[in-house]
Order: sequence, then C-alpha cells, then structure tokens
Amino acid sequence: MNRNASIVSLWAALVLASPAAAQDVTRLPDGAEQSVGLELGLQSALVTRGSYSRSVGPGLLYGRFTLPSANLDFGDFAVEAGGQISALESESGSWKLQVSFAPVLRRTDNDLFSAHGLGFHAALMPGYHGRRWGLMAELGYEKMLATHVSHTSLYRSVAYSGAKDGWYSSTAGTLQAGLRAGYRLGRVELSLAAGVLATEKLNAVVPPFYGTLGSSYAF
Repeated sequence: MNRNASIVSLWAALVLASPAAAQDVTRLPDGAEQSVGLELGLQSALVTRGSYSRSVGPGLLYGRFTLPSANLDFGDFAVEAGGQISALESESGSWKLQVSFAPVLRRTDNDLFSAHGLGFHAALMPGYHGRRWGLMAELGYEKMLATHVSHTSLYRSVAYSGAKDGWYSSTAGTLQAGLRAGYRLGRVELSLAAGVLATEKLNAVVPPFYGTLGSSYAF
C-alpha cells in the first residue's frame, strides 16, 4: 500500500469512531424489555446517534446508526449491530462486568475520496447498575478489517496521481477508555459519557477525547 493511500484509509477508518456499546446504564423498569435512545456530542466529529436494544435472556441485542451532526450527510454514516451480555454479576444484580461485540460498517464520502470500512467493535464495561442511577467504565477496541477506497480526480491531481482504488486490509484500529453515568426518571434515562480515544498504536486522534449527552426510553 502506498503512503498516500494508507493515510487516506486510516483517516476514513477513524471517521465517526464509536465509544463502547453500552445501552441503558441503569436497570430497565419492571416489565420493560426494549429501549430506544438518542445521543448527541463530540466523537471525532459532532455526531448524532440513534439506538435500539432488546433484552434477550441474560443479555441484549442492539443496533446503532450514527450520522455527523454539523451537516446531516447520509454519505457519512456508521452502522453497528451486535450483542451485549453480563460476564460477571453480583448476587443483587447491581454490579456487573458486561461484554459486547458487534460487526461495524462505516462509510465516508468527500471531495478527495469515498470509503467503506468493515470491521468489529468489542468492549468491556464494568460498573454499577441501580434502579435509579448507574455508573460504568467503557473500555473499547474497534478494528477495521477491510476498507474499500475510491479516490477522486481531485485527489489524483493534488495529492498522488498513482493512487489505486480498491480494498485495503487492516486499515486502522481505535482504542477508547471512558466513563458513562446515567439517571433514570421512570421510563426515561438521561446519560452522560466522556473519555479518551487513541489509535491502536497509542497515537492520539484529533480531538483525542469524546463526550456525549443521551436519553433513552424503555418500553
């Protein structure tokens, strides 16, 4: 892979880098098995994220869709769908170590190139899940296993005329560490998440932190 294409692929894979896949931080109300949520914040870009989760036995299945907030361009998005389960849990059920895994699809399109990235997101989330409030750590790793890059004529004229379109393997990885807190008012949960982001080689991304505000509704 030439240097210019490598830089483009790395940048594309880091667009809309996601934090860990935590859904509701507190326990769902009695009788509720599903939840829909909305998050807004800074996360490599200003982003808007919608999510859905459903309890299945001891875990849950979830899906998330992310768009940039500054300009709602459907040419840039991220889709994630997977599962989350408690690996360890206290007798009361309040203290848990949750594990999540999900395939990820990312797409970005701009004046220089368009790219589709395929990979996965895995996370560990230890913390306290009460009926009224919750607090957990988010330790996540996301890896783009393959990225397809198509360069524009502008890129070839201003950056590298010999850039080749096609699939590139193992283009990038992102590490994430942070905290997520939530407070429940009946069926509505309000949440706040913040932390730091870095590449898998421990180089800081720009910006090297994230922060989001969220709300979810259980039913």
